[in-house]
Amino acid sequence: ILLSGVLGLAEAFTSMLTRHFPTTDHLMWMLDLFRSGLQLLALGLVGEYLGRALMLQSGFPQYVVKKSILKHDRPEH
Repeated sequence: ILLSGVLGLAEAFTSMLTRHFPTTDHLMWMLDLFRSGLQLLALGLVGEYLGRALMLQSGFPQYVVKKSILKHDRPEH
């Protein structure tokens, strides 16, 4: 999303300076980049939501400690 926004601003700035406005091809590429970014963002949000729901439903801990390197026989301070 950020890349398409930066490209769009750069294209608008250069077209104002040179009085040469972008063709439809450039606009379609920028629109496709923006839409693809939104789709990836939406897929990431759905994945996070489903992952958290699965972790809550299963009841298993997210992480399991196999081995601890702490020594429990040290005197406490």
